Amino acid sequence: MAIVSGKTYLVGVDDAKLTCQLDATLTIGQDMESEDACKSITGVNSITWADDSAGQKNWEVSGSGKIEDSATPETTLATASALAKHFITSNEPIEVSVGTNDATLQTVVTYSGTAQITSFTLNFPANGSATYDYTFTGKGALGMTTTPKLP
Repeated sequence: MAIVSGKTYLVGVDDAKLTCQLDATLTIGQDMESEDACKSITGVNSITWADDSAGQKNWEVSGSGKIEDSATPETTLATASALAKHFITSNEPIEVSVGTNDATLQTVVTYSGTAQITSFTLNFPANGSATYDYTFTGKGALGMTTTPKLP
């Protein structure tokens, strides 16, 4: 069994990989729905336990990258500049994918779906590289594709 390196996983937006990625996190969650508890007839010392049921599922991708001086056209949504422009000027959703580009793995798993950019931060420190942080919140189902390595 080989451990999969986190550095091989890349975030893609609209068929282009984000440039100079530092980290990324895919979070998959589920809301829980609970019934309102009835007031106890026997007194306030009654113990009740929640018996919540599964509600809606949700997902988001968040991460960060270094801001590069790039000649890549902003229309590809692969750079910090292009993401910032899209976030400022549009409410259109984007297609997001998280997967590995490591050809040595036995299988490649890719998670993908439609998302909205819900947070975008540009960081300009006095020392060090300029960076950006983002959060893409899923709209609808998250897909998962598993592709076996070809012989």
